[in-house]
Formats: sequence, structure tokens, C-alpha cells
Amino acid sequence: MTVNEIEKIFSEMSGVNELMARLIYGCGLRLQECLQLRIKDVDFEQSLVIIHSGKGDKDRRTMLPEAVREELIKHINEIRVIYEKIEMQG
Repeated sequence: MTVNEIEKIFSEMSGVNELMARLIYGCGLRLQECLQLRIKDVDFEQSLVIIHSGKGDKDRRTMLPEAVREELIKHINEIRVIYEKIEMQG
């Protein structure tokens, strides 16, 4: 697929689904690898994503695309607010 075709697909998506699709495309992740990502697997300072137990049960590193960086930070901050609210109630 061309870059334009990929951008057309992304333009039809929104929210977490778009963020995940951009991560999968930009980082070269498999779906399961994306679903298993944790906050501590993303190194914003070095722009790296660490994938644990990937294909062949091996760990690997890949670049965090600049295009998803801000959206990922925003998403993490939104989830952190929800998590803290739950922590206060429990």
C-alpha cells in the first residue's frame, strides 16, 4: 500500500483505534504486540518501543514514530486520570 492509501485508512479511524493502527504501522508491530504494550515499554526520551516476547519469544526494540508521540502521551495522561480516580475510590 502507498503512504496515501495508508493515510486514507487512518483518516477513517479515530481515538484509540487510530492510535493503535498508527503504532502498529509506524513501529512494525503485530496486533498482539500492540495489545500487550505497557507504559514502561515506551521510552519517550530515546523514542523507543520495547517489545517483550515477540516472534520467537524474543525481545526487540523499535523506533517510536514522531507522528504518534504526542497522541500517545495524551492517551497515557487521560488513562492516568481514570486510574487515579479509581485508586482514590478503592
